[in-house]
Amino acid sequence: VENILPVEELTQNEEQKCPAKTRKEMLEERLLYLLLIAPEANKLIKEEYSPYFSSQLLNILGKFKKYFEYEEKLKNFKTELPIFQKSLSEEENGILNYLWLKTETEEESAEIDFEDEVAFCLKEIQGMEVKKKLDLISQEIKKAENDKDSKKLQSLINEFDKLSKKLNITI
Repeated sequence: VENILPVEELTQNEEQKCPAKTRKEMLEERLLYLLLIAPEANKLIKEEYSPYFSSQLLNILGKFKKYFEYEEKLKNFKTELPIFQKSLSEEENGILNYLWLKTETEEESAEIDFEDEVAFCLKEIQGMEVKKKLDLISQEIKKAENDKDSKKLQSLINEFDKLSKKLNITI
């Protein structure tokens, strides 16, 4: 009886254990959620997006695509999923189990346009990563200006322009 924490303290401890997720983490989680509802949607996630994903998502997606590359396994997704999960780490399994439970408890899946939703998640993740890269390059540009390094400055400006165009395409 002495070891029981007051509700306020318990809530604070739980919040400390589960830090708030970033927008990117939520979008990546949404992408996995969509794959669990419509596993065939994995064909919409092209290799060109891989530089924008976290290593964890990249790992899960890579294993997912490889395991479910055959139509037969996709048709039997619910029975194949536990077998697939044996190839995942404990942490990755925790993520998939959480999302699988979410798919079973939410009614949303019938209303989703999977192609649009996957495209939205991919575009958002890509846009966020390109913006982050642009921020880094702009800092490097300022440093090159301060160092009066015109050769590096021109190279960085060209890279910035190229990425800016990519960002305009994704938006």
